[in-house]
Parts: sequence; structure tokens; C-alpha cells
Amino acid sequence: MSRKILDNLPLLALFFITLILAFQNYTPGTFLSGWDTLAPEFNFGLNFQRLFFGVFRSEQGLGAVAAHSHMSDLPRAILLYIFNYFMPLSFLRYSYIFLNLFLGPIGMYYFLQKVVLKNKAASFLGGLFYLLNLGTMQQFIVPFEMFVAQYGMLPWIFLFATQYLKTQNSNGKYLLWFALTILFASPMAYAATLWYITFACFSIYLFTLSLPTLIKKNFSVFKKTIILILLSLLINSFWILPNIYFVLTSGARVTYANINTLFSPQAFLYNKEFGNLKDIALIKNFLFDWGVYAGGGQFGNLLQVWTEYLNKPYVSLIGFFFAAVAVLGIVYSIIKRNIIGLCLLPVLIFVLFFLINDNPPTSFLYRFLQSSIPLFKEAFRFPADKVLGIFIFVFGLYFGLGQMALVEIFKKLPSFFARFVVALQLISITALLIFYMTPAFKGNLISPLMRVKIPNYYFDIFSYFDKQTDNGRIADLPIHSPWGWQYYDWQENGPSYQGAGFIWFGVKQPILNRDFDRWNPANEQYFREMSYAVYSKRDDLFKRVIEKYNIHYILLDESIIAPENDARILYYDELRKFLEKLEKENFARQDAQFEKVKIFKVASGLNSLYLLKGSPKVLPKASAYYEDFAYLKYNDYKSEESGSGTFYPFRNLIDSQSHILNGRTNITQEGAVLNFQKKDNLSSPDFAESENYIASDLFLKREGTSVSIQFYPHLPYRNLLDSPLSITSSFDIPDKNFIVSINGTNNFRVADIEENAPFSLGTVFLNTGMGNLISAYPQNPDIAVSPDFSEIQFGLSACEGRSPDQVVGIEREGNGFSIFGKNAPICMNIPLEEIFKDAGQLNNSEVLLTSSFMQSGNPLSYVCVADIKTGSCLSYTFKNVNPGRFPINLSYFGIEKNNLQNLSIKVFLDATQTDKIERVKYSNLVFSLTKPIFSSNLSKDLIKESLSSAVLNPANKSALVPFSGNEQLSQDITSLPRTSINCNPSSPLNHEVSKKIISKAKDNYIQYESVQGTACDHFSYQNLSQDQGYLLSITSRNIQGLPLTMCVLNYASKHCDLYTNLSKSSKFTTDIFLIPPMQEGQKGYDIDIASLGIKGTKSVNDLKSIQFIPFPYYFLSKIEEGEKQETSKKTSIEGQNEINPSLYKVTLNENPAVNDTLVFSKSYQTGWKAYEIKGKSQNSKVKSFIVTIFPFLFGKELKNHVLVNNWANGWQMENGKSSIVNNQSSIIIIYLPQYLQYLGFILTFGTFVVVILKLIKNKKGNLTENEVSDKLPTI
Repeated sequence: MSRKILDNLPLLALFFITLILAFQNYTPGTFLSGWDTLAPEFNFGLNFQRLFFGVFRSEQGLGAVAAHSHMSDLPRAILLYIFNYFMPLSFLRYSYIFLNLFLGPIGMYYFLQKVVLKNKAASFLGGLFYLLNLGTMQQFIVPFEMFVAQYGMLPWIFLFATQYLKTQNSNGKYLLWFALTILFASPMAYAATLWYITFACFSIYLFTLSLPTLIKKNFSVFKKTIILILLSLLINSFWILPNIYFVLTSGARVTYANINTLFSPQAFLYNKEFGNLKDIALIKNFLFDWGVYAGGGQFGNLLQVWTEYLNKPYVSLIGFFFAAVAVLGIVYSIIKRNIIGLCLLPVLIFVLFFLINDNPPTSFLYRFLQSSIPLFKEAFRFPADKVLGIFIFVFGLYFGLGQMALVEIFKKLPSFFARFVVALQLISITALLIFYMTPAFKGNLISPLMRVKIPNYYFDIFSYFDKQTDNGRIADLPIHSPWGWQYYDWQENGPSYQGAGFIWFGVKQPILNRDFDRWNPANEQYFREMSYAVYSKRDDLFKRVIEKYNIHYILLDESIIAPENDARILYYDELRKFLEKLEKENFARQDAQFEKVKIFKVASGLNSLYLLKGSPKVLPKASAYYEDFAYLKYNDYKSEESGSGTFYPFRNLIDSQSHILNGRTNITQEGAVLNFQKKDNLSSPDFAESENYIASDLFLKREGTSVSIQFYPHLPYRNLLDSPLSITSSFDIPDKNFIVSINGTNNFRVADIEENAPFSLGTVFLNTGMGNLISAYPQNPDIAVSPDFSEIQFGLSACEGRSPDQVVGIEREGNGFSIFGKNAPICMNIPLEEIFKDAGQLNNSEVLLTSSFMQSGNPLSYVCVADIKTGSCLSYTFKNVNPGRFPINLSYFGIEKNNLQNLSIKVFLDATQTDKIERVKYSNLVFSLTKPIFSSNLSKDLIKESLSSAVLNPANKSALVPFSGNEQLSQDITSLPRTSINCNPSSPLNHEVSKKIISKAKDNYIQYESVQGTACDHFSYQNLSQDQGYLLSITSRNIQGLPLTMCVLNYASKHCDLYTNLSKSSKFTTDIFLIPPMQEGQKGYDIDIASLGIKGTKSVNDLKSIQFIPFPYYFLSKIEEGEKQETSKKTSIEGQNEINPSLYKVTLNENPAVNDTLVFSKSYQTGWKAYEIKGKSQNSKVKSFIVTIFPFLFGKELKNHVLVNNWANGWQMENGKSSIVNNQSSIIIIYLPQYLQYLGFILTFGTFVVVILKLIKNKKGNLTENEVSDKLPTI
């Protein structure tokens, strides 16, 4: 017994060391959940069904072709199902992770001991290194099943394959073990690229191993190599065949998904950062520069504990020593001609190519592959991830060979001393490995943030949905982020879930979650429409989106947080009001509540199959839009690319990032010209009914003391046959100097204009839904105040919070002041009531506020009238002060006298750019109020009358959107105040960023340079009305590294209404984006700019201009051409049955009429097929079953497969000829590519049958397995 224990001591040591690691990284009562989590244990029956019928993923929002190889997780799910009988639910995922943690080093030990070294000491140290290294830590720190499965199974795959190759006959024992290992390793294929890379490395190894015998024309080993390769493919064919289908049909579009477009370039550069000799030697990858939510509203570095530990010089030296031992192992392999070590050298080179990636010396080849193969770029956005497991394995093998080299050197010493030195080697290397990985033994092999307590009410939610007979779609709220990454706030003193999400593993109904957007553009489009409905506060549009996407449930989870944003972005108050209103309208009702989670049922939800009568045709098909105006008008419709129907010329205007499509627009001196395809019977909506504002040219004409004001509204068309009539108003004023005010916000100072000649004041925007106030004021005010700032009350602070290095101060100087500071944007607020204490003597409700002052010092300072509660400027002009002392500044603003208490004078100073004190002096300040000498209301009826006189040109094929005429919307950005350059000063990462203004003869621009971290800027347009849409034109260039990213931040919601990348061109390029109208009555947008630099890839970007062009969004979007059509009507179908997620059977209640459409509410895919099955073919149950599962053999295909509502499947009935009624016949709908998985299951099962039969045959023939030969092929 003692001898047996002694013989297995290395295994026992590995087992107990691993057991200690597992114990230290387990928190009782918690689930191992976070980041990318797979949790079939939340509902085994449901998830087995999804695994067996997994080619089309119905649970992924509107549905998507399986981009991930979900079905590959079947062996793991079976194991968990077995474990479930004797383990608590919370421990199941732990059990699989820990199982592989044990299997990996034990398998490595056996591989080294039985095949490579045949030395227990060196094999033990190789196995221990496989367990205790930074690479293994990174595989387990945020555990994902595919990486863990690869770690546990890889040594066993190589072990059994090598043993099979080395036997002298074809006995099947090792082949069966290999087949079982390959099967249980299939979970590594969840992201198929990982399996393909592993398979490629394995194949390289096998062919290299068979090469010596092949050269000698001995084909026995080569034949076995082919058998192993074919066996690997056949056993995994149940997921390989569906994956090939995905790559061929849908792979390219995943690359262009919005999430991937924004994130993938950054992800790759984080990998590139670690593609250097130092980090490769230590087996470090991008996780060492990756952020994580640490709780309490703070983000930190995921591997902060490890980074601090490795920063100790002697710790890193240990890591380099291990690398040196591995290099020694390579040398030893070459000198000793160790066949396994030599055969893995090509694998090492292959792996190093991906680890080094876009760094010398492999950068030229890697860039070529990225540019030539788009899918390669997306598949290997995390190249280190895909090869790290192989690298750990190869590194561990060479480490063991290095230890063997040391053993052989020490054995040359005298025998007693040699045994002592080898024992010392064993003890010291073991101690060094344990010491090197000390944080792992303190609970940091698996991040403590991944060990969470999932509240019990989520399992109550699973139970609730499981009991529902309605399997309709769920819209989950809030909908604040496009990233598919969620943060929860469940506990005050412990970690909560953060990751891609988990509830769909326990809920059978499809969920419209952001994590699924990248797999199907239709999911992304739903997010765009729903997000717009929510953040524009349009409850009517919210309901229409629910109806369009056939949503049956609304799930509001108020435990979700947005720690990286202002908490208001979650919109919980607004969402509650939305849902309360829906309940009052009987559109939906709250059906359940579980703590912070509310579930609402939609009253009007139809089953997944319904009949559409009178379905109109709409053209063209569109990839992206904010509102589906065709659906709003016609209800359900058929989407067509060409042919007859209703054509919307501006329907397909933007891409997935709201970028105006190429060729659709160009900027001229007049404004933005939008080109569109012209068809017959153009129908335009009423402009005044569609838009809140209309651009009008404003002219003045003086005749003696009479002054006439003329407005010339213009529609967004070029070459009108007749323009709208002018609108005229007049007044008498003897003074030649006066002020004209339009609606209080457009104010013009007029002096000595020429008589009897129209004088242009520029462009103004008139209200179309209400009257427009026209006022004239004299130059001399009624009340003028020069405030004494030694007595007046005001507020002074940093606009964006305080930090220790900020300085904010003021020096009062009688009728003026100087404000100063550093490292802060500074805001000074002076209530108007403090200035105008005698305003009550004015008997007019409307007055003109005038401010004048002198200014010297920092040009990035301004004065405006602001809302006293929010601090937002209501109207102001930035002044880039000319050289000289105390230039005069004037501004005018029309206000209601009764509103004085709600307003303030705001003074802003940008002191963020340098560490020195910035100062600005204001003096001779005078504020005045003036009564109008004339006021008139321009009614909306006059505007309608003017517009009705316009006559369109039928030949016109473009629209003209004029510039606003407001300098604030197209001002030189180098003169605009900005905020701090470092996005997140509290970040633990080291930020090296800079920003400078560059002025040249013709161009001024801002240059952002970021060596590491993010340089941030934002430009405020606080007075920009959200009642109308805009074209946002931005000119920039990308000199080096990543391009600029931009967020259009909504002042009201604090939501990024648009988040996108700017131009990647090295030349100045103008990007034009669409910003639709948002919230009625709200104002203000921020343009937030960020330039991200990642260590090793500096970013340099130039920003030249930002321009807003008011855009008649509703008017242009509603323009129709072509046929006039009736709205459609839906008819429910009671006789429908979901046999499995890829097979449906339906019997219609009535015979379909001509052009009726059978609608199937799953994402449109050409793989969905519909077949009519005659009733006489279903006389017996067996025959009925066969006909149902093979309808393509027995039925008649419905050929006219159409796109419904721009996302769903539909089949147009063939002119009413069908007799699908009263159960006489039926329609079978199948997802045809699902049969690829069925074929794969047959191949997998058949392969095992052949292998087992071969083994049985050999045993019956009394064949015995030859021992593994000690003599290997030589090179």
C-alpha cells in the first residue's frame, strides 16, 4: 500500500495542491456567474431543447442563426445534469470549472510521464507548472466554459492521440479514449474559432509526428493521423456543419454589427499591447489592462492584485526564470532529438504568430490577413484568447523538458549528491511555483467579483415564465446601453452580477436583450426603434414598437445600474410612467412583481403565426431608421426592394451608426443637399403639421418711419416652380437705431439701414404650431443697472465637481470681478433678481434683457442667460475676443418679466487645459431691461397659407436643407469652452494624454494625442432645441491609432443618443450624421469627443469643425411616392403547434384570400421554408410524423417567401388556390439548416458505433494491445 502511495505521490501532490486552490477560490452560497456565462442548470429541459435544436436561436431576441456553436456545450450540460442529483444548484458551475482545474495538470503529468519524459520528478514539475502560471490564472480569473474545457482536455487529447499513434497495431482502446476526450472537449467550440485553432495546432503536431515514417515510405502512422483527424471532425460534426452554414450565410454581417464595429478595433489593440517578448515570456495578455466594475460606483483593474504583486522585482524575475527553463527545454529537445518536443516546435511558432500579431516581425502578414479576410479580423479580435490555452500547454511541456535537462545534468554528479540535488530541485521549483502564484492561493485564481449571490426572486421569475402558456417575446427594460453588458446592484457588501446577461437561461420565452444585437441586424434595429421611443418620451411610438415586433411581455428590472453613466440615463421614473399609462389604456397590465422586477403582459399580442389580410407593399428595404413611418401608417406591410408599392425616398438614409449613407448627401454653400430616387405620384405631408419649425429668410425694409418685416419660408426642395409667399408685418419707429426680436431668442441690432431697399438679417426659424412674437425695442433701456459685486449675492464653484488639485476663486472689484482657477471648469451664477430689484415698475410682460461688459484674459470664457435650477444656458454667444484691452461685448435676450426669479447670469471660465492659474477679468458690467415699442403675433395660419402657395417641380430629385444662420451651430470649435482632458481622473490606469489648438493660415483645429488612456473633450450646445432633427456635420482626421469616438449626449436624459466612431481617413473628412427630434420642449446636446490610446499604439486625431444643420425629419420621412394603399389587418390563427424551435405546424381557420400573407414572427432567414401538406397524407400517426418532419419530401413548397415589417418571415398565399382549412390540410414551417445538426448527430453517433465495434472485434479476436513503444520515430 505504501509503495502504491509512493508511486503515485506526484499525482497525490498535484491533487492536493489543486484541491487547496479550489477551496480558496470557492465562496459558499454563491453562484459562479459573470462576464460570459453559460447556465443551462437554470432550466435543464429548456436548454437541452435549445442544444438539440440549436441552429436557429429563437431565444435571441427576434431570432438569429447560431453564431456561437451552442450545441457544442451538450456534453457539459449532460455532466451538469448528472451532478445536479447530488450537488446544490449554486455549485454546479463551480463543479465543472474545478473538474477541469484538476484534469488539466493531471493530464499534463500523464502526458509527460508516459510519452515525453518518463521521469516522475520532471513530469510532476511540468504538470505543476501547467497549473501554476499566469496563463492558467487568466483562463480562470473570469471563467468561461470554452477556455476551461480546453485547459482540462488538451493534455488528454495529445496523450491518447500520441499513444494511439505509437501502438504497433490498430487496437481501438486508445482510439476510444481519444474519441471520448474529443467529445467532452467539444464545449471549447462555443466560439468555434477556439476549436479550429486547437484543431489546426493538433493537426500540425500529428503531421509533424508522422513525417519521419512518411519520408521512409511507411504510411502506417500517417494513416492513423488521418483517422484521428477524421475522427475529430466526425465527432464534432453536430456543431461543425451548422457553424459552416453560419459562416457562409451570416458571418460577414456580424463584422458590421454596431457593437463589433465600435469595440473590435479596441479589443484587438489591447491584445497587441501584450505582443512583446517580455509579456509573452510571462504569459501575460490583455486582461492585465482590462477594467472591471469594483462596486460603489468605481471601476478598477481586473487584475489589480496580480499587477501589484508582479510589480515586486523578484516576483517577475521568477517568471523570467521559468521562461528560461522552457527555453532550455526547447534546446534540450533539439539536442536530444526528443520527438514530441520537436513536433511541437511548429505549433509553438504558429501560436507565437497570433501572440505577436500586429507587432514586429509578424505585423506585415497579420495586417494582410486582416485586410484580405474580414471574418478573420472579427474572429481574431482577441487573438491571444484563441491561442493562450495552446501556448500554456506547449510552455508547460517545454518547462517539463527543461526540468528533465536539469535532472540529467544533476545525475552526472556523484550518486548520493545527485539524488540530493534532484530532491532539492523538486522542492525548490515547487516552492517557487507556489510562491509565484501566491495571490491564487489567496482567492484570486477566480475573481471574487465573479462569485455572486443571485437573489432567489430571479428563480421565481424563471418559475413564473415556465408556467406561462404564452411563449411570446419579452422586451426587457431599461434600454440605456447598446453594449450588451449589464451591471446589477443586489448587495451593498458583496459583488453583484456584471456581464452579458443570464436570465434567458431560465426563461423559455425569447428576450430582446442587447447581447443578441450583434448576431442579427434586425435585433439591432429593434434596439434603435425602442430606444428612440423611450428616450424621446413617445408613449404612442412605444406601443407601436411593441406591436410591430409582436412583443407579449415587458420586463422592467430596477436592480440594473449604469455605474459608468449618470443614473438618470436608466429612465426608471419615465418607464414607470410609460407603463402606468399603458395600464390605464388597457394596452398592458402588470401581471407579476418580484422585488425590483415588474412583469407586464401585453393585451394585443398575437401568436407567432398569424394571417395578414390586404398587406401593402413598401419600398425600399431599409437597414436602419428611428421610426418606421410605413408601419405607423399601414400597420403590417411587405418589404420590397423594387416593383410596385409605396416608395419612401428617405427611408433608407442612414447606416447602423446613424451615418448618412454614401452618395445621399453633400454640403454646398446653400446647405445640405439630399439626393433621392424619384418615382411617380409624389405625395408630401403638410409641412406645418409635420415640423415644429420652418427656416425663413428675414428681411427689413424702411420707408420713412415705417419699417416692414418680411419672412420668406422655404421648403426643403430645390427648383420649386413657385416659392411660398412672403409673410409681412410692419410698425412705425422714428429712431433709425433699434432692436428687432423674433420670439425673444433671435435678436438683431439695426442701425441706419438704407431706405426703400430690403435688408437681409439672415435666417430664422419660425414656430409652425403656435404664433411667433415679433417685437421692436428702442436702443435706450427703461432700467439699467451697474451692479456692485461687493454687495451682490452669487454662486461660484467648479462646474463638474471638485478634486483636490482644483483651484477656484474670485476677486471682486466694484462694478466688476476677476475669476480664476486651474484644473477645473468654473461656473459663476448671479440671480437676475439680485440685479433687477425694481423690475416690478415695468408694466409689460415681455422685456428685452441686454448685457454689456468688457473682458480681458482667457478667451475661453463666456457670459450667458441661464436657467437658475439646471445651470443650462438659454441663449448665449461665444466670443473669441480680439487682441486689445477691454473690448465691448453685447448680447440681447427677450424674456418674460415674471420669469426673472428663474433666471441667472452665468459666467463660465475654462481652466482645464493647464496646471497654471487661468484668469479672466470682467468690468464695466451693465445689465438693462427694455419695454417693446411694438409687438405683434405672427399666427401659424399665415405660415400655412404661405406654404400652401408653393408648387413642386416634378423633375426634382433632391432636397435642400439650408444652414441655420445661427453662428453658434457652426462656430470655430477652437474658440468653444471645453472640459477636462482626462475622461476619468480617478481611474487606476495611467493616462498619458495631451491636447493642443493648432492655428494655420486657413485652418484651425484641435489635436488630441493619447499615448495611453483617453483624452476627452466636450462641446456644449445647450440652447439647441430637441423639438427638431439635425444633420450633424463633423470634420476630422485620424493620423495614428484609433479614430475619435463621439457621443451626442442628450441634456434631458443624459443618454448618448448617438455613439459612433469618426473618420479613419488620414485626410480631413466630413462625416454627416442624423439626429432625430427627441423630447418636446427640451433643449441641449453635448458633443463628447474621446481619443483612446492603448499602450503600444498611440492615437493622434485632429478635430476641425462641428456643425448642426436643422433637418425637417418628419416632413422628409413621410414623403411617399407610388401607389396609394389600404392599411392591413391581422387575423389570429388558433390551430398552430410548435413541435420544436425549428418545426411548426399550422392549420388555418379560413381559406386565405388572394394576396393574403401568412406571417411567422421570427427573424427573416432564407432557411425558413413553408410547405403545404394535404390531409390525405396524414391518415396514420406514423405517416403523419414522417410527413411532418420531412415536409420537403411530401409537401408543396410555398415559394413566395417575403419580408414582413422589414424583419419577419411571410409567405404570400398563391391567389387563394390553397384549401388549407378545416384540418383538411396544413402548413409545415421548418428551418431547413437544422437538418445539418441532425446529420451531425448521426455522424457523431455512427463514429462511436464504428469505434466501439472495432474495439469489440479486436477483443473477440483475442488481440491484445501492444504496450506503447519506448522507441519513437526519429527525425
